[in-house]
Amino acid sequence: IATIYFVPERTHFILMPFQIIVAIFMFDIGISISNQKKLLKNLSWQIIGFGIGMPFAGLCIGLLISCMLKLAPGNSVLFSILVASSSY
Repeated sequence: IATIYFVPERTHFILMPFQIIVAIFMFDIGISISNQKKLLKNLSWQIIGFGIGMPFAGLCIGLLISCMLKLAPGNSVLFSILVASSSY
């Protein structure tokens, strides 16, 4: 919703449906997770450690690759964030 104030007026018809779809998706994911409370109680420390440590490992890998490719600073940050979040 914050993007509404920074985006030109003519692109609202593109962004609004996307934001609504993302909001519905996030709500649905929240409902799915809340229905699986029993599974959340059985999480081991290895799974929690992996969930915390893997993004940092991905960040380091992304920074290393972007330095080897000699990317611009902005591209390097973007590439590292995408590798760390595994959403590329």
